[in-house]
Amino acid sequence: MLKFLSLFFACLIAGPVFAANADDILGEWLTAEGKSRVAIYRCGNMYCGKIVWLKNPLYTQADDVDASLLGKPKIDINNPMKSLRKAPLIDLDILKGFRYSGDGEWEGGRFTTLRTEKPIPVF
Repeated sequence: MLKFLSLFFACLIAGPVFAANADDILGEWLTAEGKSRVAIYRCGNMYCGKIVWLKNPLYTQADDVDASLLGKPKIDINNPMKSLRKAPLIDLDILKGFRYSGDGEWEGGRFTTLRTEKPIPVF
């Protein structure tokens, strides 16, 4: 998933070349590997994003998880907060607090890597 986020943010950085206004980033974006879609939406006067589609939404043996999870929807099992580890990945907020800074660029905010669940600030 870290690779997904790296590629996603590379697309966000490259995307501003084509942006004419702040809301051009709104909508669903397919990740570069085609494994998920992230919806970018307004959250107040900022922009946020959440996972809305997974190519493989259910756990399989390839995921190397406990057998009790096989065939079930993927959840946030790496969250450091035990109480959030059962949250579904679909609809999970992973981008928060980005602001349009002009010239087709969004900055600030943070994103969460699903591998470690640590929020990473973006400058």
